Amino acid sequence: MQPFDIDYNDGLEELTAVLASVDRPGSFVTSGAIETPLPRLTVKGVGTIAFPLLDQQARAIADRAERAPYGRGSETLVDTKVRKVWQLGPKAFSLSGRSWKKTLDSIVERVAVGLGCPDVEVSAELYKMLLYDEGSFFVSHRDTEKSEGMFATLVVTLPSEHVGGTLVVRSGDREEQLDVGVEGDDLLSSLGYAAFYADCEHEVLPITRGHRLCLIYNLVRAKRRRGDRSQLQPPDYRPQTLRAAEILREWAADSGAPPKVVYLLEHQYTPAGLSFSGLKNRDAAWGRLLAEAASRADYAIHLGIVHLEESGSAEVPFHLPRSHYSRSDWYRGLAEPEFHDCDEFEIYDVWDASASIDEWRDTQDRSVDFGSIPLGRGELLPAGGLRNEKPDVQRVAEATGNEGGSFERAYHRAVIVLWPQSRYGEVLLQSGAAAAVPYLSQRVEKWCAGKRSRRSEAWREITTLTNHVIESWHRAPHEDSMG
Repeated sequence: MQPFDIDYNDGLEELTAVLASVDRPGSFVTSGAIETPLPRLTVKGVGTIAFPLLDQQARAIADRAERAPYGRGSETLVDTKVRKVWQLGPKAFSLSGRSWKKTLDSIVERVAVGLGCPDVEVSAELYKMLLYDEGSFFVSHRDTEKSEGMFATLVVTLPSEHVGGTLVVRSGDREEQLDVGVEGDDLLSSLGYAAFYADCEHEVLPITRGHRLCLIYNLVRAKRRRGDRSQLQPPDYRPQTLRAAEILREWAADSGAPPKVVYLLEHQYTPAGLSFSGLKNRDAAWGRLLAEAASRADYAIHLGIVHLEESGSAEVPFHLPRSHYSRSDWYRGLAEPEFHDCDEFEIYDVWDASASIDEWRDTQDRSVDFGSIPLGRGELLPAGGLRNEKPDVQRVAEATGNEGGSFERAYHRAVIVLWPQSRYGEVLLQSGAAAAVPYLSQRVEKWCAGKRSRRSEAWREITTLTNHVIESWHRAPHEDSMG
């Protein structure tokens, strides 16, 4: 069968090679939430704890808890200027419930994947329970290895209403800020979690309102074979990230280069499931790497779904189901052709073809209203990425009346889309003036809040984009009348 006519990007082979070298997904920190039946938590001297956590029960827990210490060298100290949080040891409370073990196993499985060790046998050892109340915090520190084989720390947040308490985790020059709680209706049915390698610096910013109740686990690697001295380490793709950023800078400097870089993901995602936090396996590693490279190279980065569609005439197999309408109905325009799924047919001619991207998401997993932006020639990567892929939609309609057979086929694939910040307005105008106006408004507000220099690059961008928007609006009625 004739393949799709796709004009791939053949100028960024090195970027493809960089991403191909990323063979292990994962990061130094991972987080998420899981919908599950909530565990039964019983605290000695308090009783069964209600969720979301009640203020009076939080105070009762604090009355039976002690101030959590911190380590300094060989010393263990208590100083509320360094660490202000209550703790209970595992003998002071119990966790039960028919689903609890299964829930914990599921969380451990998820974080093992998120930390880049999906094939390693990992177990969770309960260490303590922590209660943060208003003003609680913990300054930046590293965890000590508390048991043999411990390589990471797992935090499971029980349903408790609070504001603040951001968890900040650092590894080298990388930093992630995480909100590990759940809120709203999720307080009745979900648990938040986060895990990070033990050698990471981390801190908990102050709780400004309410309480946070969380379980702390040591993540332990299963006993290794004799002679195996390997250590679990977070995937480190800093060299690839730096090279990808350099490649993107060079691409942006080429005035003849297409404005967008559109990279096909390995997995398929529905619009409802499309998010940076929900990317799987190597897609997740690519998303993190390219997001960091985009930041370094002054690029915008989003997720989207690319639609490649074709229709035309075809020789249709004879074994298709018969249509329920008559040929005279079709000839007189009283019925539409009836399409059937079909893998084998011969294309005679392509009448119509389109390529566009929509369902935009930013790195915070928010939906962005860019509309449908055309996919330009020479923008799609990797080269030949769909060559051996079966289309997601492939249908034919039988010959009817004086009309021959026809076909429709399409790919609907998730992509990472990047473009230089300097070409932001140009890219949005591909969708029409309406998509560019919110961005133009943001740029004007930023310029007004600054020095308001009419010699600045920001002013030149504003005036250029404004002129493009006006031209686009002037063209729109004329183009509509031609349609």
